Order: sequence, then C-alpha cells, then structure tokens
Amino acid sequence: MWLVGSLFVGLSAVFLATGLFFARSIELEQVVSLAENDAIAQGVAASILAHEDGHLNVLLSYAGRFRFREAIQRRDRMEALAHLRQLHEAFPELDRPFLADPAGVVWAAYPEVSELYGKSFARRDWYVGVSREWRPYVSEVFQSARDQALSVALVAPVRDRDGQVIGIIGSAQRLETIRQWLLPLRVPGGDLYVVDQKGQFVFHRTRTGVDHLRDYVGPPLAERLLRGGEGVAELLNPVEGEVRLTAYRRLGWLGWRLVVYREKSAALHRIRMLMLISGGVGVLLTTALGALGVMALRGRRQMAETVVALQEKTRAVEEAQRELVEKERIAGEAREEAERANHAKSEFLSRMSHELRTPLNAILGFAQLLEMDGLNPEQRDSVAHILKGGRHLLGLIDEVLDISRIESGRLPLSPEPVLASEILLEALDLARPLAAQRSIEFRAVTTEAWNQHVLADRQRLKQVLLNFLSNAVKFNRVGGVVTVSCEHAAAERLRVKVTDTGPGIQAEMIERLFTPFERLGADQSGVEGTGLGLALSKRLVEVMGGAIGVDTAVGRGSIFWVELPRAEHPAELVFAGTAEVTPAPTSPTLGTVLYIEDNPSNLRLVQRVVALRPRVKLLSAMSGRLGLELAREHRPDLILLDLHLPDIPGTEVLEQLQADRRTRETPVVVISADATPGQIERLLGAGAREFLTKPVDVKRLIQLLDDTLKADGR
Repeated sequence: MWLVGSLFVGLSAVFLATGLFFARSIELEQVVSLAENDAIAQGVAASILAHEDGHLNVLLSYAGRFRFREAIQRRDRMEALAHLRQLHEAFPELDRPFLADPAGVVWAAYPEVSELYGKSFARRDWYVGVSREWRPYVSEVFQSARDQALSVALVAPVRDRDGQVIGIIGSAQRLETIRQWLLPLRVPGGDLYVVDQKGQFVFHRTRTGVDHLRDYVGPPLAERLLRGGEGVAELLNPVEGEVRLTAYRRLGWLGWRLVVYREKSAALHRIRMLMLISGGVGVLLTTALGALGVMALRGRRQMAETVVALQEKTRAVEEAQRELVEKERIAGEAREEAERANHAKSEFLSRMSHELRTPLNAILGFAQLLEMDGLNPEQRDSVAHILKGGRHLLGLIDEVLDISRIESGRLPLSPEPVLASEILLEALDLARPLAAQRSIEFRAVTTEAWNQHVLADRQRLKQVLLNFLSNAVKFNRVGGVVTVSCEHAAAERLRVKVTDTGPGIQAEMIERLFTPFERLGADQSGVEGTGLGLALSKRLVEVMGGAIGVDTAVGRGSIFWVELPRAEHPAELVFAGTAEVTPAPTSPTLGTVLYIEDNPSNLRLVQRVVALRPRVKLLSAMSGRLGLELAREHRPDLILLDLHLPDIPGTEVLEQLQADRRTRETPVVVISADATPGQIERLLGAGAREFLTKPVDVKRLIQLLDDTLKADGR
C-alpha cells in the first residue's frame, strides 16, 4: 500500500507539475505571439504612414508652387488643369486630382468632369475634415459616383504667402491601389487589415467590395479602434466566431486603424498538440520524468531565446523605422530645395525676359523709324545691321525661354490633327526668301503619306520644320537642292523628312548635334545661328510625343526627320490672312491717344510713331493712377497700356477702365513684353482690344492707329 500510495503521490505530483508547466507554456506562447503581432503592427504602420506621407508631400509641394498658387488665386482653370495633369501623370496613384475653393465648391478637376464644376461638397467628409483645423486630411471610404470604385480622398489646404487659405487641393486613392501594395505583406499564422474612421475596410485580404465594406463595424475590437485605443489583447471576433490574439494601432494623422492578428487556436497549436501527446503517454510519465525535465528546461531555454530574438527583431524594426523617417525627411528637404530652385529659375527668366525686351523695344523701334527716313546707302546698311543684331538677340531670348518652359513643364501645347502636306507647304513658303538668296531649289516628293495627318501642336511643328529648312539652306552648297517628303513609320507614326545636298556631318559630331549652343564649328564659317534651334526642336518634338533624328554621310548631305503619331480624324483647319499695311491711309487719321507707360524710351518711340499722323494728339502718363485720371478727364479715342507700372499693375488699370461707364467703351491696346499665351488670353478676356508684344512692330502699330482712328468710321 505504501508503495502504491507513493506511486500515486509520485504520479499526481508528475501530472500536477506537467499541468503547471503546460499552463505556463501556453501563457508564455500567448505573450510571445502578442509581442510578435505588436512588432509587426509597428513595422506595417510605419510603412503605411511613410507611403501616405509621400503622397501628402507631393500634394503639399504642388500647393506651394508659386505659379500654381497664382492660378488658384486667379481661378485660372486652364493653367490649374495643366498642373493637375502633370501631377496625375507623374504620380498615377493620385487618381482624379481636383481643386476646390475654401467653401468646398469644386472648380477644377483632371480628367475634367464638367458636372462637378460649381458643385458644393461642404457636407462631404473630406471637406469637413480638412476645414476643421485647415490641416491635411484623409476621408472615410466612399463609393465613387463615376465608376463605383471604393476610394478615399487625400486633401490639403492651399495657402497664399500670408498663410491665408485660398483653396483646397485633393486627390482620390482607389482602395484597389492601396490593396496592391499591402497584399505582399504576410503575417505568419495570421493576417492584417486596415479600417477607416468609421470602421469600414480600407484593406482586407478576402473581404472586398461594397458588400463587405462594413463587416467589422460593431464588434468589440471595432469599438476599441474607433475610440482611438492601441495595444494587444485576446478578443472574440463574432463575425468569424474565432478568438484572436490581436495587436491594434492608430495610423497617426491618417485616422486609420491597423489590426494584426493570429487565430489563438493556430498560435497555440504546437503547445496543445504537445499536451495531447503527453496525455496519451501519461502512463509512461514515471519512466520519462528525467526526459520531461530535460524537455522542460530546453523549452524554457528556447522561450528565452525566442524572447531575446523577438527583442532583437523589435530593435531592428525600430531602427528601420528611424532610417525610413530620416530618408523621408531628407527626400522632403530635397523636394523643397528643388521646388525653390525651380521657382527661382522661373522668376529669373521671367524678369530677364522683361529686362532684355524693354531696351530691345527702344533699339528695334528707333531703328525701324530710322529705316523709314531718307538714308544714304551706308546709313541704311548700318541700320540694317542694328535690326539684324537686335532680331537675332530677340530670337535667342525666345528660344532660351522656350527651352526653360519645356524643362519646367510649363510650355502650353494644343495637340490637334495637322495635315502633313499643308504644314510642309506653309514652311516651304516661309523659307523660300532665304533659299532664293543662295539659289537653293525646293522640291516636294508627294506620296500616299503626303496627305496623312499627324497629332501635333501646329505652331510648334511649323517651328521645327522651319528650323530644318533654315539649316538645310544655310549649310547647303550654293545652287543646291532641298527635298521634303513623308513616309509611314512603325507604331502608327508618320515620318517627315528634310533632305539637303550639303557636305554632311562627321559621325563623331552627331551626338553633339542636339546640344544647346553647340554649332559644330559653324560659328567660324560665317553661317549665322544661335546653336539652340535643333536643341529646342528636339525638346518640342519629344513633348509632343514624337522622335527626332538625322541620317547623314560626309559628302552626300543630310536627312533630318521627325516622327509623330498619325491622327485618324483630322479637325477642320482655319487660316487667317493679314493685309499689307500702307504708310498713308486713304481717309484721315485723327483723334486722341493716351499712352500709359513709365519707360521714357518707350514713350519717345510712340511719340515718334504718332508724329507720323499729324492729326493725332498724344497724351502720356507714367503711372497707372495718373493714366486713369487722364482717361476720365479727356475721354481719349484709344488707350495704349503697359502692364508693368510703378504704382498699380496694368491689369488693375484695365479692370478700372472697364468698370467705369465713362471709359468702358474706349478701346484699350496692351503693349508689353510679358507675352505668354495665357497672359494674352486673360487680358483679351478682361476687355483689351488687342495685345502688341515688345519690341513693337512699328508698321503694325501704325496700322492699328489708322484702323481705330479713321475719320470716316467714327
């Protein structure tokens, strides 16, 4: 009996010790699993935040652009759409970027959806969120009305230099896009999901679509998440009916919540299997006590090693997170520096354009006046040199500005179907006077491709072809031939070729051919040029989606070609002609002209021009406010207006003239060097009759005076 009792007590002690051991093992395994889940959650949260921070930084960098802010303040939809298009093309994950005013009314979106314009979104979650404290905000999940896709909206305020909110920039992010970069993330023995501020799924591996969007709204875990809690816990998921070991975190400014979980049964599967095996061999425990002791010690040692390894992993994740944050900070600083540099370059080029064009206006204007006077041959030759040099410098300024606009993505283009034969014939007509000087013959080879259309900006394509023809004439032999032709190319493209009979280009020089200011030694041969034509042509063609190249051989001439996409449905082309200006009108020109300009040389130039019409009286004002007073007092028949005035901008002068009933009907002609297409369009839309670019074409100005001040038409 004593032996049986001792054996019973021994077995009881063994079973009790085994039970305590397994209970402790289960507890430790659960702690380890929760700690691993929490470490994984930290790493995934850092990755999601870094990814969305990158998108936010892109929006904020665009919101800080000087020209973008100006377009928003002016409500210039065309320029704003150019920036939104560039944003969408550079960052495709930012879907459907848009602009709204501070009241939540959308006024620009890309791609354009006209029914959105003027529509108020003040009740939408994205507007309520961003306007609460005027900080960046990510909306709750919504279903797009356009394509029914589930998305979130990332929005940020746009501020002016004084920090005042002038608008809202935003972009949709499809949940499918977020899903693609979260799918590769795996949790051993479990999974993860992300919910928005309402508990709706932003990401779930299996529960997708509108039908499952709110599956987890309501369970205890969802309530903890919506209260902003963070931590680890053992929770019952009533949707799947499973107990899960869960780690949950709030994703910072995004307002989203991340959950990393493992099924408790799967996490503790190893320990439970061990318990079953141990129960099955319980009768053998007496003989296996020593082995079990060793196993227990080994198990504790392994657990300790696991905890140490987990701590190492946690430290590695934290270090990686710190490195990621530092890299994002450095990238942000580099982005800001690039934006500042780009803004500074744009400001410098704009100012240099104005500062160079203003004195050129006086040089070319007075030279044209001298050309009209009775000069002897030597004087006329000198004036011709002045005009030639001035126009050369003007062309150089224009080409440098065009290259700068292309590099900064600010060159406006209007792609349309262009008939190849028509644009080639126009370019040939413009280049014939230059060819006649060197007895160069122009030939056109007509084929089936001759009557095809290409997709291009008409004006810029003509600029490229004129550059080809000009070079083909200048670098050809006297009495040579220039041939133009068209042919089909690969990938639904059309190739336009300009072939000359010149000396050709050496092979080692071809790679330098399209480099700015590179003339390949032509500056020593007496051939005029800036070295920018081909460089500008290459950039223009590439911006239009085409390709440019040359085939050449020394002694056999060169073939310069450009390839552009073919267009199947050409638009109707409209041409406008110009009439030759006659110096002496058939009917008298009389009336009063007011010139508002602060530059003395420009004033003297216009005085000399007006003096050619003795019955026209000229009034002048060197400030905007004085000009307004003279306009109201004298009621002139024509007002010439400069944009850069010392007191108020010329645009404001134009607005006040249009607002005053006494001057509203007086024609206003703007004369300025700030001649960007967008600026001209805005001024004509604001009421200007016409826009003259500095340096002024004197004959065009005289014709304008004659047309406006005709005695028999007043």
